[in-house]
Amino acid sequence: MNRRHLLQAMLSVPVAGALGGCRHEHTDHHPFPPSRGGTLKVVLQGPFAVVIDTKNHYRIKAFVPYSDNNEHEFLYPGRSDHGNKNIFPEAVDGKRNQYQFTLEEKNLEPSDRMPHIDAGFADFTLQVSGWVAHPERYFVILDLPAPDLISYRIPVEPALLAGNKLVLMPTSHVLQYRVRDFDDLKKVTVRSPQLGERHPLSCTDLSDWAQERGAFPGQTQETDSGRSARRERMRRMKTEFQCSNDPVSWLFFGVGLPYPQSEDNPHLYEHGLDFFNEKLLGEFPTARDLDEHRLVQVKVNVCGAGTGGDAMFVSAVQRYSMPQARMVPVTSLTDCRAGAVNAINS
Repeated sequence: MNRRHLLQAMLSVPVAGALGGCRHEHTDHHPFPPSRGGTLKVVLQGPFAVVIDTKNHYRIKAFVPYSDNNEHEFLYPGRSDHGNKNIFPEAVDGKRNQYQFTLEEKNLEPSDRMPHIDAGFADFTLQVSGWVAHPERYFVILDLPAPDLISYRIPVEPALLAGNKLVLMPTSHVLQYRVRDFDDLKKVTVRSPQLGERHPLSCTDLSDWAQERGAFPGQTQETDSGRSARRERMRRMKTEFQCSNDPVSWLFFGVGLPYPQSEDNPHLYEHGLDFFNEKLLGEFPTARDLDEHRLVQVKVNVCGAGTGGDAMFVSAVQRYSMPQARMVPVTSLTDCRAGAVNAINS
């Protein structure tokens, strides 16, 4: 084969197949796992702050502060949760609970550089220096290795920032990691002093749990509007929740108000506004231009933005004109309109 024919043969390889529907910001960064590898997605659903420590190998501290009235609950599904929706209250008999987690690096390929952060977080990423965690103030706290990508799930919440700047506010994070040996997910371990050792879920495991969670009203009395919303949500889940054969596993951590509540309940939005401004931003008092990141209003009526449809996982790769990565749709399983925030700590 001459040189010209060799080049033609190389260029004939399907581009989509070579890229695996994924693109990273750095061209020298391995864009897909090895042949026996796969992907781990860590879902932080709710008002989490994600702090990237640039002086400690870009490790992540993710946390949710306590609410003033201990209103939140914590969702943490596992494979053995049949008949147990794994809902943990913020406090019992006035005593606050705390849940700590560490994701071990074994069988992962942590990134050695700054994670790519989805552009949707542009208005919700703070710059801080010398930030120090205060675990005694946190309901849920996670210690995580550096991911390759930080994205979020949709729908997002239309909101106004200071200066009446209209934005679409993410209410979740999705941290993406490469897994060395996808055939043995027990080699990927998350440890908790309170809840013990667990391993990632398959798509089917997460689907089963999400549908079980969505089928029942949880710990609060269900309203008529909540019941109607739940039925519609379950109908869509049954028709649209499909798992692909892609080697993807999941860890899900959710914090929010008890689900479901009426969509027209003003407390959802008042709580979200106050929690974001006072609790999340309050953890970063020295952040650069902090006042520009304060929320002025949530539940902004914008045609076609942030309303309708089922929630689904979205990656930054969808912002490029490339084949769309196939993600797993999951409905919102907590009711909390507080936004998510990132902080880059230098």
